[in-house]
Amino acid sequence: MRLLNAIGFLTIIKIPSRFYIRQEQYHKTLIFFPAVGFIIGIASSIIFFALNFIFPLILIIIIIAGFEIVISGGIHMDGLADTADGVFSGEKDREKIHAIMKKGDTGVFGVLAILFSISFKVLLYYLIASELKISAFLKSPVEFNFFHYNFGSFLVLITVIIFTPVFGRLVMLYLFSKYEPAVKTGSLAASFKSSQNRPDFIIAAVFTSVIFLAASIIAKINFYFPVDFLKGHPIKSPVYLFYVILATLAATGVIIVLFTIFFASGAAGFFSRRTGGLSGDVIGAVCVLSEVFFLFINYFFIIFFNMLFK
Repeated sequence: MRLLNAIGFLTIIKIPSRFYIRQEQYHKTLIFFPAVGFIIGIASSIIFFALNFIFPLILIIIIIAGFEIVISGGIHMDGLADTADGVFSGEKDREKIHAIMKKGDTGVFGVLAILFSISFKVLLYYLIASELKISAFLKSPVEFNFFHYNFGSFLVLITVIIFTPVFGRLVMLYLFSKYEPAVKTGSLAASFKSSQNRPDFIIAAVFTSVIFLAASIIAKINFYFPVDFLKGHPIKSPVYLFYVILATLAATGVIIVLFTIFFASGAAGFFSRRTGGLSGDVIGAVCVLSEVFFLFINYFFIIFFNMLFK
């Protein structure tokens, strides 16, 4: 039931009223936020796979970016726009900043924030796909070569697509575990604040990180050292070298997780100092920016490993 309510909070999917929980129980849904991100990521990956038979790569990526906005009801983008308008308005008084953020219209900074975030997201998806030479895989389904040398590139890209919204939602839980809401009572953000936030974040972070590390390592091993499932793995290097490579991939996965959380903490700290604490808008803004950062750091390490192994 808490998972259903988390889906109801974070997506446009409506759940039956009989499953609604009381406001004082809202904080219990936070631990399921990464699971909602996982559902969105799985849906995006299915869309990517299905559309590659019809559209060119860049158009598929634009559709995926649009889908992620639409399925969430645009609430995170709206939060980013409101936060940008308030924080960069030039006002110092927090009450005036809050008033700007609550206005129904979107200002110049809000529009720019939306445009830049979407543009960077699409660009990074495309750059990652280009580095992975994903176009080579997109031709292979016609020949039924799913499990040959191009499949690894598809696995790496799908892993990134799936876990981008996962980490965007995980940082929300982190923010509630660290920061206080701007409005202590009566606000939606305050309804999610609880002493249980920190333990829930630790559990969700460990669980999410383990799954991400496993998926990322498997995908990258298959990309950098292609597998022919009928003949076995072609790695000819000594066993110890393989374990060094494995440890390196695991370490970079941990770095991606930690840096994404550090980035979210820094962004939230900056916005909170200007606005006086957490709000729904600030949380949405950090979610969007963290997703962009997650894509960027994945792109960085893909370039790094391409130089190392390719």
